[in-house]
Amino acid sequence: MDGLIAWLSGRRLLTVILACTYLTVVIVFHRDVSGTFDWLSEKLSFKVYDDLIFLLSLMALVFCGVFVLMKIVRGERRCLKIISCLFTAFLVVISYKTLVVFNVENIHFPQYAVLALPVFVLLNHFGATVFWVTLFGAFDEAYQYFVLFRNNDATYLDFNDIVLNLIGAGIGVAFIYTLSDLKCESSAFHANSTGKWNKFIMLAVAACILSGGVSLYAAGILRLYPDANAPNALIVLSTIPVPTQFWTVPAHGKPFHIFHPVEGMFFSAILITCYSLLDYSLKSRKKNSQNLPDE
Repeated sequence: MDGLIAWLSGRRLLTVILACTYLTVVIVFHRDVSGTFDWLSEKLSFKVYDDLIFLLSLMALVFCGVFVLMKIVRGERRCLKIISCLFTAFLVVISYKTLVVFNVENIHFPQYAVLALPVFVLLNHFGATVFWVTLFGAFDEAYQYFVLFRNNDATYLDFNDIVLNLIGAGIGVAFIYTLSDLKCESSAFHANSTGKWNKFIMLAVAACILSGGVSLYAAGILRLYPDANAPNALIVLSTIPVPTQFWTVPAHGKPFHIFHPVEGMFFSAILITCYSLLDYSLKSRKKNSQNLPDE
């Protein structure tokens, strides 16, 4: 992992191109990928198709878990690595139980875990990586709602998928944190000089999004759900009324919870903050190493 990070770090323009190309493919070809999965569902029957996706997801999870465990046993800072992996695994299981309707939605995890690698190489910080990958995932969901499915009368800006994208980014940074050698001098982990700028830009962007949303809502331009008192709102984040119950039971698939936009943003902020703690663990390690007496 350190070799790959070092190689990409030395080719930052290429890394930017790779990240932009990958994100563009994920967003633009969403309908084509969905069409392929729909075709498989028709050919195999929904139950066989859904069970097959679950089996493949479980196999991938077990394989990755064993691989990561072997790396942790052979490396340092085992406690922090185990905590980060268990926390991420907990998020995967909880989100699967509460937010995922069909097993094919598990694709959000590897999609955005892959994107986390080039973004991390460019930023060198875990929290900033999760923040920006989540923001890119939110743009993906907005594109689907406002462009791809704008004529659908039963859609909404899917904060469930935004949180799944965030957890995918968390999987990516957990892999980087676990598989990288923190003692490697060429590792991007030591490039912490941009930390203050990363934090400032993150907070500024988050503040702009929040203040912009509040301003648009106060002006009657933005509504979260259909509102009879604001029939001319230009931006409505859902074409269906606000859910009245915690669980939604679909015609096919598992019962699931639909995140309210405020609820989705709140949980996203909490999770991004949690992954930012990985950066502080590295800062702590660097300070401790500097304070050690010379032998």
